[in-house]
Amino acid sequence: AGDDTVEALAVVSKKQREYTPQEKSTQAYRVAASLYKQGSKQQAKASLKEAIAYSTNNINAYSLLAVIYLEDGRAERATETIEAGLLNHQDDQALLRLYLQSLVQESRYKEAAAVMEKRLRLTSPEDFGYLAGLYQKQKDHLSAVKYYARALQLKPSTSLWWMGQGISLEVMEKYEEALQSYQQSINTGQLSGKLAQYAISRIKTIRQLDADLVS
Repeated sequence: AGDDTVEALAVVSKKQREYTPQEKSTQAYRVAASLYKQGSKQQAKASLKEAIAYSTNNINAYSLLAVIYLEDGRAERATETIEAGLLNHQDDQALLRLYLQSLVQESRYKEAAAVMEKRLRLTSPEDFGYLAGLYQKQKDHLSAVKYYARALQLKPSTSLWWMGQGISLEVMEKYEEALQSYQQSINTGQLSGKLAQYAISRIKTIRQLDADLVS
């Protein structure tokens, strides 16, 4: 009977030790999060890779690993990590926002704009203003103006969006509308000295151009 008891205890203790891969993954993530908080990024990275090896469904592990890569200025590795995470969680909004960040760090503006337009739920005027800026970087001024207008509809007091819209309109040779946008950017009273000077100089240039055309 004594042998039976020993055997039964051995089975119980064995059962206690056998965690599922999911549980092991969660545990490794918790260790990593704690290490990250303490500033031990390298050790945290090792634990996060372990968490992902146990379960490719651990979205938190992908996110934190990507954040560490971004903080280390390794946007390419962050992008790869996020893309792997998105294979199982293609509509996860938090991960997609992180993806946007890493693409922008890599200067991949076209792909970043596509992520915003096709996959992100754009919820705020800031989203539209950011997307407008991405189009402006690609010299797609028509799309930039469209999204600046949407942002300004929701939050008309944002001077930088008026300025951005003015720049794109001027490039498109829509001078009258550009003038109005630059003027609005000044009227909000939020521009720093340098930017206000820039807006004033653009207004003068456009007016001069107008005067030359008339004469």
